[in-house]
Amino acid sequence: MSGEHVDVVRELLEKQPSSVDDVLITGVGDNKSDLVKIALAKGGLSKETLTTALYIAGRDKNSAETADLLKKAGAVPPPDVDAATLQSYVRQVQGRQTLKQR
Repeated sequence: MSGEHVDVVRELLEKQPSSVDDVLITGVGDNKSDLVKIALAKGGLSKETLTTALYIAGRDKNSAETADLLKKAGAVPPPDVDAATLQSYVRQVQGRQTLKQR
């Protein structure tokens, strides 16, 4: 990303700070550390957004720098849930859906 575009994003965030989540997630998804840095510098990001961004960054081997930035900003990895626990949730939801259909 050229410096010109980074400046435009920075200006947009000044005018519309509520877009900071979108800038962060876009930066992480596109592996654009400049966008991630702008969003983190702007602040106002929820723990949930930071965790989501860290999850996305963790899926890409080339995003180690981004993951480190996110961790320094307070992102924590989502909890590990084993397959058996997930399957129990599926059964519970399916059971509720069956009851609603009756």
